[in-house]
Amino acid sequence: MAQHSDQRICAEAVRSHDRDRWLTAALAPGAARGRLAVLYALNLELARINEVTSEPMVGRIRLQWWRESLAAGGEGRVGDHPVLRAIAPLLAAGHLAAADLEEFLDAREADFEATGPEDMEAFTAYCRGTGGGLCRMAAKALGVAGPDTLAAAEAVGCAHAMVGQLRNAAWYAGRGRVVLPLDVLEAHGVATDRLLAGAPGGGLSSAAREIAAHAGRVLAEARAQRHGIPRAALPALVLARITDARLRRLAASGFDLFIGNNEPLPLALPLAVLRGAVTGRY
Repeated sequence: MAQHSDQRICAEAVRSHDRDRWLTAALAPGAARGRLAVLYALNLELARINEVTSEPMVGRIRLQWWRESLAAGGEGRVGDHPVLRAIAPLLAAGHLAAADLEEFLDAREADFEATGPEDMEAFTAYCRGTGGGLCRMAAKALGVAGPDTLAAAEAVGCAHAMVGQLRNAAWYAGRGRVVLPLDVLEAHGVATDRLLAGAPGGGLSSAAREIAAHAGRVLAEARAQRHGIPRAALPALVLARITDARLRRLAASGFDLFIGNNEPLPLALPLAVLRGAVTGRY
């Protein structure tokens, strides 16, 4: 009973704070849906460190606490936290792998760097390690671990993370952080000091357009492997359709990252997931 209670807590957190993954996880059968909720709740906890901590050293300390607590849980010493309690049986049953979690935590270290990603390669590597790593673990939690499926999942999660960084760039700038690739910003005449001051100039829209185009190519990479991927992986991979909807909304706004509302219309995301469910295509 306690395990189910912890899973419900995790599911409620995801429903409240990660609508994209809440919608996609709804396609999974009951037990698998619970596993996804736990995994996505962990992601929320790790992302929240960066959101509530302005001091990098404090952030690294909190991340290390999660690293040590997850490792202890894998050895049977479970901490007093609903996510830790819920994730321990998933590790024990092999639904999640300690090595995958370790790689995911390693990728999160970049959240506490003093400067943004140096170039598009570094930006892509961060997005593959965070969003891509999360989507790979989601596929495994669904019981699908073929190499083509995992490669597609990593690409889908990477593209979604790229779009997330675009959507949140203004918020991070207000907190003194640049999260977009510095070489792309420079190429489009965006000075980081002006970006941080909230007055980036018109070049930011063209830089965002370039980054969005790259995210679109990563999605195409994921879809190039679509044939032969089991339908059971759809609750992880249908995040691609959410990403499509968000890219369309950014395009409709002229890639103005400071517009204040780059959210798709209320039914756009549920309909995107529904189309994926009906067609079986991500």
